[in-house]
Amino acid sequence: MKKRAPCIKLILALLSGVTLPAGCGGAPGMASAPFGAVPGWTGPVNARPVLPGRDQSWMTPDSKIRAGPLLYVGNGENDVLVFSGFPKKPKVVGTLTGFEGPLGMCVDKRGDVFIANDGGSVDEYAHGGTTVLASYSTNGQAIGCSISARGDVAVTDIYRESGSATGQVCVWKGGKGNSTCYRDSAVCPIMYTFGYDDKGDLIGEGYAAGVNVCELPARASQMVQLSLSNFTIGYVAGTQWDGKYIALGDADVGGSTHQSGVWEVKLSDSTLTAVGSEIVFSDNCNLDYTDVFNPFFSASTNVTPGSTKRATRVVSPNGYCFAKDKPAVDAWAYPAGGMPTARLTAGLEDPSAVAISIAK
Repeated sequence: MKKRAPCIKLILALLSGVTLPAGCGGAPGMASAPFGAVPGWTGPVNARPVLPGRDQSWMTPDSKIRAGPLLYVGNGENDVLVFSGFPKKPKVVGTLTGFEGPLGMCVDKRGDVFIANDGGSVDEYAHGGTTVLASYSTNGQAIGCSISARGDVAVTDIYRESGSATGQVCVWKGGKGNSTCYRDSAVCPIMYTFGYDDKGDLIGEGYAAGVNVCELPARASQMVQLSLSNFTIGYVAGTQWDGKYIALGDADVGGSTHQSGVWEVKLSDSTLTAVGSEIVFSDNCNLDYTDVFNPFFSASTNVTPGSTKRATRVVSPNGYCFAKDKPAVDAWAYPAGGMPTARLTAGLEDPSAVAISIAK
């Protein structure tokens, strides 16, 4: 079994091929130069070849189970397990195969599941389906995704395939045609999952000798760096919409606690302001340390940038439980945080990403 490093900082360092400086606290600095579209890469939809093993995917024939909420868990390097009954009575009801490292997931309002593949794409599946509906190909290492209210598909590459440490975010307008990609080697060279807000702005965290937060405003062609008015982020962990606010993941609360959390923030012009205290995720498996990356926000309906129902639960693999005990996917009440309300360990080898899909 290939063990995942129990620290997101090490994961990012290994993926990007760069050496990160010790510590990652401090407020981000401001850069003067904006960064914009990359003319040299236009990733088309459905460009990725079918990988060996894709035809081994399966799903329960029980239509009642397939119609209910399903938990998708990236498991190991090649598979995504599908569970029904989470969190009370989880049971494996399907497996999607043929990946090269499923590192991030997102859903749209219909409940389609998008799986960011380390091999350089995001693959779309219908809720409870085993057929790839679309494959959004990049020339980098896909680590996350987000679907806007108008159906734009954004894929974040932690770094580009060319070997450069510079990451990028690629956008397919309406989920069709070719992508336009955005990157910068100074402000956000290592890019972590960017997410849409309810207005169509694309916001995400990057790392360059400290954490920076960047934005591609809706209908804009250049990205800008955002300032943080009343909070700091210890380390990048992914950005998504939680049904009410922009939710910025933090993989190192306070810069030295080894706990993970989320800041709920509002955007005004080029400034982000926290609306309350940081939501902290605790556990009971390894000195109260948590390693929560790409946190997934769920409720009774799909939580997407087009929805207004606030998330009631956060679900994520917890790397520090893996380091101490066994691979685990934890769930926390949201926005309360605190100790996990549920833990899934059965059948897991190396959980890397999660999503909860609700059929609509």
